[in-house]
Amino acid sequence: MKYIKIKIPKKTQILNIIWLLGIIHIIYFGLQPYPHYITGELQTAKNEGIALICAYFSIYFFISNIMFFSNHDKKYFYLTYVFQSVIVIFQFFIATIASMHAPPFIVAYIVNCIFLVLLHFIFYPIYLIYQKKSSF
Repeated sequence: MKYIKIKIPKKTQILNIIWLLGIIHIIYFGLQPYPHYITGELQTAKNEGIALICAYFSIYFFISNIMFFSNHDKKYFYLTYVFQSVIVIFQFFIATIASMHAPPFIVAYIVNCIFLVLLHFIFYPIYLIYQKKSSF
């Protein structure tokens, strides 16, 4: 019996590890009790809220994986990057709207979105320039 071997690019593996770490970060802070901002009594977050924030955080990674595995990032490189940029800006917009009186899992989401913005707009272009120079 032969198995199909799928070669996953290194940038996709790194992206999926970052996704997993971000989800773990949000879930960890979502399960911690925190004081209410007015009364000060300890409360825990609802599981539905944690799942919703994890789903918002996952949008960028779902779309990126679909584009990587369908080879859209090779055919339509600039369009892929612009589409991913729109998703990152949308996620950052959601994070800024949710920031007032935010429980710790939303603060973790905000931190993850800031890291994702840095990753997408600074480190990913540097990586692409490095890849282009090393291919010559």
